[in-house]
Amino acid sequence: MNLKSQNILCRRVSEKEIIPVVVDNIGEATLIPLATWSGWFCRKKQARQWQRFIKEPLLRDAASIPGASNPMPVDNVPHTSGLMN
Repeated sequence: MNLKSQNILCRRVSEKEIIPVVVDNIGEATLIPLATWSGWFCRKKQARQWQRFIKEPLLRDAASIPGASNPMPVDNVPHTSGLMN
């Protein structure tokens, strides 16, 4: 999976809460899907992809818009709700 800003939409949960939703690139494009089979490999892969994602120019530009709020710290990998334990 390639986590890219153009594959993420915002879902409004309530008046003040919005959550990101991945809408594309579901699945693994590797010959041996270690991240699917192992929680350790999954967490390592998620951390790598998150670091690449927060460095994307589109995301950096959006964060620099005056008056824009940043409810999610970009230095933390989002919790996966135990999907790949």
